[in-house]
Amino acid sequence: MPILTAELEFRKTTNNLGAAITANVTDGSDIFDTFDGDETTPGVTEYACIYFYNDSGLLASNTRVHISSETAHAGVNFTVGLGTSAINGTEQTIADKNTPPNAVTFIEASDLASAISLGNIPAGQHRALWVRGVVDAGTLAKNAYTIATQITTDSAE
Repeated sequence: MPILTAELEFRKTTNNLGAAITANVTDGSDIFDTFDGDETTPGVTEYACIYFYNDSGLLASNTRVHISSETAHAGVNFTVGLGTSAINGTEQTIADKNTPPNAVTFIEASDLASAISLGNIPAGQHRALWVRGVVDAGTLAKNAYTIATQITTDSAE
């Protein structure tokens, strides 16, 4: 039996700043607040942590994550980075949404060729992922993005 798309989830942390995984599922669109004029006038960079969670009974092999679509808007950019915790571990916590996580490298990851590898995620386990949103000074921040995954499974399972 294959893994169903609904069994591959992104889950939030308590306040999006890292730490423990929760049962709250997200599509990624609700991990940042609305960028308001106080933030966009000088420009802002914010960070949020989510977890990829394998809610299936099978191994999610060669798990890769990328931003599959991003509404084109000059001055706004979303990138992703692999968390520093091990598979099924608890990710580092940042002080606030403007503090970058330690030792996380953010990349464009706009397609499968540039996707971040999360490795093999066993059934019922998770891996941390960070999303960085950058709004250039003076930008009207109206943007949307979609985070996507791709896995392979052994058809013999």
